[in-house]
Amino acid sequence: TLRLKADTQMVSVRVSGLHISTSFVLVIGRGVYGKVVKCKNLNTKETVAIKIIRKDLKHAGRSEILNMFSLRKFDSDRCSLIKMTDHFVHKEHQCLAFEILDIDLFEFMKGRHFKPLSVSAIRLIAQQMLVALQALKSIAMVHTDIKPDNIMLVNHKLIPFKVKLIDFGMAKHVSELRTGSWVQPNCYRAFEVLLGLPLSVSMDMWSLGCTLAFCYLGRLLFPSYSQYDNMKMFVELCGQPDNSLLNKGLFTSNFFNLVQETPEEIWDFYDLEEKVPTCVDSYEQKDIKAFIKLLKRMIVLDPDKRISPSEAHRQDFITMKHLVGCSGKYVINARTMIIFHITWEKCLVKIICQWNCFFFKINIKELFT
Repeated sequence: TLRLKADTQMVSVRVSGLHISTSFVLVIGRGVYGKVVKCKNLNTKETVAIKIIRKDLKHAGRSEILNMFSLRKFDSDRCSLIKMTDHFVHKEHQCLAFEILDIDLFEFMKGRHFKPLSVSAIRLIAQQMLVALQALKSIAMVHTDIKPDNIMLVNHKLIPFKVKLIDFGMAKHVSELRTGSWVQPNCYRAFEVLLGLPLSVSMDMWSLGCTLAFCYLGRLLFPSYSQYDNMKMFVELCGQPDNSLLNKGLFTSNFFNLVQETPEEIWDFYDLEEKVPTCVDSYEQKDIKAFIKLLKRMIVLDPDKRISPSEAHRQDFITMKHLVGCSGKYVINARTMIIFHITWEKCLVKIICQWNCFFFKINIKELFT
């Protein structure tokens, strides 16, 4: 029996035929779907996050479970995807148990007063999310809800900017996507959704581009006031859409027969380079330009011309090819961040071994050999 303690109320449910005692620690998330509760297994002391779906949304819970089963073929750590550990029903509430993570990217940015992240940190996030998108693409799955809130830091103190993509409640197979359907959050909604074009896995790349831009700017790239304002921002940033796209759009007439001022300052790609505080390191400027170059290919109006995850992984910003042969503090720090992420598992194993041997004076250089 799974004993779940919320305040003073005790409830019991059977999970996979096992007898496990679990107590609620605290509510760590709320949303339209219901809430997420941090729980502790009183037998194993393991901490998990249980997502409790509202009764009237149990179909969404079942859909998310099926999506999570589809992801079981992937290594959740290597592919940066949240791992579901169990699921059950309690009093008509669909419940999903997940590994416990740290904090989502939006709350992390909020905690630092939306101070922009360095492009070195953004590169780490981009690398991992591109691997996640490539995994989803390989099974023709579209997340449809990529935003900072759904990218979680795993353990920021231990492994800085190690992230995972979460919340597959809205994910769909490509075959389920319908032209004209309204998907994705407002400020991260792709051009093809707004115009009413055929939908594909490319829409996730657009949302990821908007998310990385948010990390870079410390504010939304496309602040949403209305559908028309969004479309006007798209055109100002990316240029006039090709007539071939306009002719195919179900909602083209909603946008391209109006004249209206946008109430918000609009960034263009040149501004994105210029709006950041002046860098003292010329290599950082070079890195920023490589990032903007990648961003330009992620936020492309034509979904067929938008960069794919595998192609994005080969871009200079990700491979750091543009910094080959360069030295200096900025380059060394940027490379060190990459090396740490590549070897973090190896490092943790060595630290544990050293701890078990009562060797507390850890030689950092040795950990990277």
